[in-house]
Amino acid sequence: MGLDDGRASLAAKGSVPSDQAVVAARKKIDDTASRISEEVQEAWNSWTSEEIGSLPVSRIPMLDRERQEEALSVHEELRRSARSSSINPALFAARRERLRKLLEHAQEAPEQLLALLSRLPLPLCDLTDEDIRLFREHGLDREIEVRRKGA
Repeated sequence: MGLDDGRASLAAKGSVPSDQAVVAARKKIDDTASRISEEVQEAWNSWTSEEIGSLPVSRIPMLDRERQEEALSVHEELRRSARSSSINPALFAARRERLRKLLEHAQEAPEQLLALLSRLPLPLCDLTDEDIRLFREHGLDREIEVRRKGA
């Protein structure tokens, strides 16, 4: 039953509120709906951020190439859903579970690899032969691109 339906019901009983009262009631309803929507969005943002943060995504480099691609894709889907104003907890939870299952048996990435990944992007002159070997050893050599500045 909407506001107009309620007004029509009151009119049928001979007790119609003034236009001013109806406008004031509609504004209160709109304000409340807006406040609830903001609170839900804040709760969604907080929850999704917590859920994504709890996933051991540092293990992604330790997966085989096919599973790495899938994990990266699902991780990006999760991040997109978290930023979306269209809230779908069931879809988010299904994606989170998919990524969790992909990562559950993967080993932790070595600190040296994580440190190297955190330094990117960086100039080629700052990469050592050992850094390149580490990328290759963990199947990340296809993920790294060399580009010329200004080109």
